Amino acid sequence: MKELQRLKEQGNTLFRQGDLTAALKTYTAAINQARAAGLYNARHHWRPGLPQAGLLGTIYSNRAAVALKLERYEQAVWDCTMAAQLLGVQLAEDVHQPPPPADADPVVGKTLLRAAKAYEMVCAITARPCCLPGALVRTS
Repeated sequence: MKELQRLKEQGNTLFRQGDLTAALKTYTAAINQARAAGLYNARHHWRPGLPQAGLLGTIYSNRAAVALKLERYEQAVWDCTMAAQLLGVQLAEDVHQPPPPADADPVVGKTLLRAAKAYEMVCAITARPCCLPGALVRTS
């Protein structure tokens, strides 16, 4: 857990410094370390009750922010989806869903914004209509 936190903070520093490639590699190293530790399997199914879920959700959301800046929009969509699952929410296509509660982790809101931007860019590039996630729905 300490190593995951250290890698997240290192990635954040690199992101703030504008070293996007290094930040991406650092967040990816943290995710790979979680996998090597057996925290999830090859199909990206996380262990139930995972105490590091919030931290890993933040790492995925941060990696999505890097992917957006690098114009890797499909990766950003994937990372936002993983972040949402780990944070106990799901990306919902129904814009009539209620927004997250005011006391929700701020990473939840950031993840929603990043997902919407990534979906928007994927749709613009592919020139096809897409469903944008309109809300996050708490699953826990």
